[in-house]
Amino acid sequence: MIHNFNDSLAISHEHAKAWWWTPIYSQSFHDFAGMGYMTEDGWPQRHGVDRVIWLQSGKMIAVEEKVRLENYNDVLLEIWSVWHEDKTKRTKGWATRDDLVCHYLTYVIIPSQQYFLFPFPQLRQAVRANGKEWRKKAKARCDGFYVKESPNEGYITKNLIVPTDVILSAVKGTIVGRWENR
Repeated sequence: MIHNFNDSLAISHEHAKAWWWTPIYSQSFHDFAGMGYMTEDGWPQRHGVDRVIWLQSGKMIAVEEKVRLENYNDVLLEIWSVWHEDKTKRTKGWATRDDLVCHYLTYVIIPSQQYFLFPFPQLRQAVRANGKEWRKKAKARCDGFYVKESPNEGYITKNLIVPTDVILSAVKGTIVGRWENR
């Protein structure tokens, strides 16, 4: 299947309207006051801010959001957003970029109604500290690690698949929860 960025973006915008974001953030932050979604392409979106959470204290929390439609018992880390085999263009993915400013990555798995709020600096550090070992395991396709290549129009996106228990062990301070149907 060939992915289309604009189609994926449209699906992402639809997921952004889902009712379950409110219970996710109100359960995760005891002083949750509200939230706003970044609908327009611009600096916030291009630097890892999909949504801003406001707390009653006045603090603002920037989050990047990822939604999985199936529960694979793993976490997909985008290592290369754009990969051209001829090396003419390669763009780091969200898991390896240094310019993202989000505080958390919210990772939602719809069928199990489960979510993970990964503190983004700790997630990035875990990828740096363990990336070489994880990529070696992924290359050998052992212990649940592997590389998933997603063809797009004119390029490939390369993702490192890491078992959920491994990433939770590597990223301290992750908030894990579930939401219930209304």
